[in-house]
Amino acid sequence: MTMMTLPPQTMNVRVGDQFQVTLDENPSTGFTWSFYMVQPIFAANGDEFRPKAGVRMQVGAGGTRTFKFTATAVGSGAITFEQRRGNEVATKHVVDVKVLPKSGNGQMAPMAQLPTMTVPQIPGMPKITMPQMPGMPPMPPMPGMPMMPSMPQMPAIQPGAPSSSKPAVQPAAPMVQRTVNVAVGEKITIDIEGNPTTGYNWEFFGPTDLVKMMWSDYHNKAAPAGVTGAGGVFLWEMEAAVPGSAVLTFGYKRAHDKQPADTYRVQLNVRRGGNASHGINQNLNATVGDDFKIMLDSNATTGYQWEYVGPINIAPNNVVRMTSSEYQNAAAPAGMVGVGGKQIFHFVATAPGADLISFNYKRSWEKAPVETYTVSVRVSPRH
Repeated sequence: MTMMTLPPQTMNVRVGDQFQVTLDENPSTGFTWSFYMVQPIFAANGDEFRPKAGVRMQVGAGGTRTFKFTATAVGSGAITFEQRRGNEVATKHVVDVKVLPKSGNGQMAPMAQLPTMTVPQIPGMPKITMPQMPGMPPMPPMPGMPMMPSMPQMPAIQPGAPSSSKPAVQPAAPMVQRTVNVAVGEKITIDIEGNPTTGYNWEFFGPTDLVKMMWSDYHNKAAPAGVTGAGGVFLWEMEAAVPGSAVLTFGYKRAHDKQPADTYRVQLNVRRGGNASHGINQNLNATVGDDFKIMLDSNATTGYQWEYVGPINIAPNNVVRMTSSEYQNAAAPAGMVGVGGKQIFHFVATAPGADLISFNYKRSWEKAPVETYTVSVRVSPRH
């Protein structure tokens, strides 16, 4: 599939200002919007999905997802958004942001006093809202400048496939309605409201490599005598089987439908048993000059990855040095995405002694990891 690149967009904000980028989203396509930032002058404040009103039962219906940011330092930088499904990138969009100093009196203007300025949305282009600078009136139309003619309506996005027309950003980030952090061996209960009297049922689509299914059931809601069609709750109980991260996906569909009418996703983070983030996970012995590697379960499709923090330096000198790292996808049937893989860190033992080396499992814009992994290394002299 050919990747589409949308024209870059530009905005100016001040230190402390909050701004946001809103993208059209169609969860039924399986594509995911993610972003990354190189310059540390923004802070990500999360994202929010809003479904379109009255379309819960409509196949292929979507909504909008809003990414929120705060400008933290003066400078210029870019936020790059990628619409992807696994390793397949459908669309790229770059927002260039210039961060100006605080207002003239040295104080940040309160956000409540800043009206929002909405950039008119061209069909297929992401919608951006940003604070209007204090004292700056809205820009009047240029004299003699004719109004832009209406753009033709973009073709509808078919469920299950990205748009192949001009940059309509319909396939977008599937929302995650819930995040669960557990240890290996712990039980997980998922409950989703539904109404099987409509012909629709919730189904668990997977993946199944991190969990073991214990049971599933459906419970009717309490209803007055004689009242039918009140709906109820679909239930699943699973056991966390192996460490790692994955997005568990559930689809609301009829038996003969190929695509679900609605999707429910759970971000599952499974750590090693016994809350491994507070102890030593692995002991390793080496001799000076030895090469060795540490392999950690990972799932790049979730946005999480292992980050080498470095030695904790209980030894007077560093006894090991990292030489390289790589990511290997796990074997999976053709077309299946989100199955995860392993991150492999390569080291060389450089000096006799003992030390602890640590890794954090986190997304790039988050400060706190969801898991840490610590290795105790003892290096012996080479005789």
